[in-house]
Amino acid sequence: MTLVAQPDPTSRRRRPRPPAISELLAQVLTELQLMNTNLTEMGAKVGGRAVNSYLRVGSFAINADGYYHLHYGVAAGAVHVYNPTAHQMIVAAGGPLNYQPSIGTGVMYVAAGTEKTLPTAAHEHTVYGTPGDVFSVWVTAQRVTPTP
Repeated sequence: MTLVAQPDPTSRRRRPRPPAISELLAQVLTELQLMNTNLTEMGAKVGGRAVNSYLRVGSFAINADGYYHLHYGVAAGAVHVYNPTAHQMIVAAGGPLNYQPSIGTGVMYVAAGTEKTLPTAAHEHTVYGTPGDVFSVWVTAQRVTPTP
């Protein structure tokens, strides 16, 4: 009977990879990351019914309960509100509440006759104001710089 030496699995050493293979793998990884980014953006546009990254554009009126609720299929990157009225409005991330939020993360005041941009990552926003007041809004899937 002849005994054959078996390799010890704990002492296995990897052969060094040739530099050309390492470079090729780095290029493939970069391309895969770029493809993932592009597919994510396209999915956001299709899933949220975005056109040119815009999820919602329009003019709306504050309802009798003192708010207007905006909701989207994907997370918004920014909400821009123009308030042409004589009253202040409040934009808050999330659904409608029984009260107007005054402070907190995702809460922005829009003074009368001004406009502001709120960077965000929420699927819905609520604009609070005086019933009957009209405001304009655009919501984009891409993040933009906030206005002071």
